Amino acid sequence: MLKLYYAKGTCSSAVYMTAKSLDIELELVQVNIVKAELEDGSDYKKITAKGYVPALQLENGEVITEVVAICAYLASLKGDNAVFPLFGKGMIDQLEWFNYIGTEIHKNYMPLFFKLFGMETGENWDSFTLKQLNKRYELIEKKLANQPYLTGETVTSTDFYLLMTTLWAVKTGYDLSTCPNVLAFKERMMQLPVVQQVLA
Repeated sequence: MLKLYYAKGTCSSAVYMTAKSLDIELELVQVNIVKAELEDGSDYKKITAKGYVPALQLENGEVITEVVAICAYLASLKGDNAVFPLFGKGMIDQLEWFNYIGTEIHKNYMPLFFKLFGMETGENWDSFTLKQLNKRYELIEKKLANQPYLTGETVTSTDFYLLMTTLWAVKTGYDLSTCPNVLAFKERMMQLPVVQQVLA
């Protein structure tokens, strides 16, 4: 069975949601992402030198990392599908949004988490981070003004990824009140059974 190394509340939950949507069964292994340890105390870096989640271990022992790569692999097991299209514009849209969320949303939350964990990031960096997040969410806000999900009318893996990163706003104290469409998107996503199952 495929083994997913993950931690609740992280982007690895987007992988789990994708797997459930594709009806793929996974063995779940919890990771302490602060210590990079497994539940038994063993070194997670022996699974992946990156030390962060997610990681998907195949039955032959090979390990795949990074959200988009794992979701693409899971989709390939089912052939072309609506959750993570493997061909044409649907695939291009997925790759474009995954890259945008990963580099422009996900990474810009990191200084806020560092501050939450008591690390000194500096006032200038905090201000820069907030400006960057505001700017990046502005594009998403406009996109969601005319459609319920990032690529249109259908929920895809990129929506799971956006949801998980956007849930970090509450944890870090980032103010999303200027993005009503993003907040409405979050509420729509939270009503999905697959989301409720994974986040339970």
